[in-house]
Parts: sequence; structure tokens; C-alpha cells
Amino acid sequence: MQIAIPVWRERISPRLDSAGCVLMIRLEDGKELERWNLRLRGYPPGQRLHLLMMAGIDILICGALSRAMRRMMESAGIYVIAWKTGRIDDVLNAYLTDNLDDSRFLLPGRCPGPGRGPSPRGPRGRGRGRGMGRGMNSQGKRKGR
Repeated sequence: MQIAIPVWRERISPRLDSAGCVLMIRLEDGKELERWNLRLRGYPPGQRLHLLMMAGIDILICGALSRAMRRMMESAGIYVIAWKTGRIDDVLNAYLTDNLDDSRFLLPGRCPGPGRGPSPRGPRGRGRGRGMGRGMNSQGKRKGR
């Protein structure tokens, strides 16, 4: 099995789409056999995917990535574990011991749980959206009208 982890200073790169290189790790029976770096700098997304496919990766552990890149990876048969952060060796060890769901490996700004995360429309605070607010009834109209 081959695992790819985008690297930035001994840590998971915060965003796959702009990572300069990926650490490739070959595993057999849960033991690491080999490591090497695959350079991605200067390649557009489609070529990055092609390079990763040619390297034979099965699993990608990464931070943030674009929806388009995720779709391309998954349609190529690559299992994507996204929204992760931490030191490379800690993350790899957590993956091998089935502890990668620990909150310390969750990328900041991402809520725990499947399909949860920051809203693509931005924050929802006071004065935003169509909340009932003060003086409103359940139909969103001012009380008494």
C-alpha cells in the first residue's frame, strides 16, 4: 500500500493544491518499507493527479483541498483523508494505530464529524441570514402586524 502526504516543514501542508512536494510512504503489513519525496511544484492540478497516480498511491492524507481536486482523486480510485494537520510522523503513526480521528489532527476551522466544516457562504453571525431576531414571529414577520 502507498500513502501520500503533502509536506510543508515536517508537517502536513495546509493545502494540497499548493503543496510543493508529497511524501510517499510504502507500507506492507502495517510496516513502513520505504519513503521518498515526489516533487509537485510547478505542475497544474491535472498533472499533479497524474504524477500521484503514476506513483501508485492508494491513500492520500492531507489538509485542505479543492472540491475539484478531491473529485479527481476519488474518481481515480484514491482514498482521500482530508482536513488533517500535524507532524508527519505523528499523523502516520495515528493512521497506523487507527487514531487519526483524534481532534489534535483536525485542521483548524473544521468542525468534527462527517460533512461538517466552515460554511462555504461565510460566517453566520448577528444580522446575517434570515433569523427571527427580536420582535419577529415564527413566519419572520414583525410581531403585532
